[in-house]
Amino acid sequence: GTLAAAPLANEKKVVYLTPVTGGTNVDAAGEYVFRVANSDLLAGRDIAQSAYSLGFRKAVVVTEVTEYTLDIKDTFEKTFKELGGAVLLSEEFQPETTDFRTIVAKAKTANPDVIVTLSQTGVGGAHFVKQAREVGILAPLFSDFTFVVNENAKKIVGSFEGVYFADPAYDAESSEVQTFFERYKEVYGTPSMIPFHAASTYDSVMMIVDALRAVGNDSEKVHEWLLANVQNRTGLMGTFSLDANGNSELGFVIKQVRGGQFVEVK
Repeated sequence: GTLAAAPLANEKKVVYLTPVTGGTNVDAAGEYVFRVANSDLLAGRDIAQSAYSLGFRKAVVVTEVTEYTLDIKDTFEKTFKELGGAVLLSEEFQPETTDFRTIVAKAKTANPDVIVTLSQTGVGGAHFVKQAREVGILAPLFSDFTFVVNENAKKIVGSFEGVYFADPAYDAESSEVQTFFERYKEVYGTPSMIPFHAASTYDSVMMIVDALRAVGNDSEKVHEWLLANVQNRTGLMGTFSLDANGNSELGFVIKQVRGGQFVEVK
């Protein structure tokens, strides 16, 4: 959706700020497209660094063919190899796949000490994990956050206990963030399903508000204001800056499911 509208935003010189889309193509989508969202490339990097630091050296990677997941896969594999790890097997599957017998057989033969599975919503990854466990593949598992927050994926797998995942970083402990989510629940009657999306959206709106207050309703001036003034800005996402292309450097925190809770891996 972001990429579909980007050419029109650039043509008309309308500032277009995405708080949730983090892919490579968005990073290079044009002068008027800004990204506050956590970079998917950093998810791959951070998963690789964490897996290697925990002592894993032989990985199998199973990835759904979507732009989001392929960005993570490519950066994971590059970083893991640079660190000294080996990618024994890298398999891709199409969306809506439910039969993973062939990939599971290859993964079992590879005998990895860690598996990375990446899927757009988590459901595809869940089918793979379930079938892998059924044949005795018990290697530790890394994934992205969409896997562990999807209740349908959980029903397929049965339990996420022990799964490592990349959780988009935001300043969850600050009093401002806690107040924001308390008010969010009061207004909508339910907690935010994806807190960092809500936090990033709020920060994006407030950046535009500050820009409009500073330079008025002139999109070209707003564009220049954002590039010049969003440096070490503190918001609900934490402290972040926009680079010359309008992209933030927000990354990820590696967590593990322990006792049903998401615990940061130090």
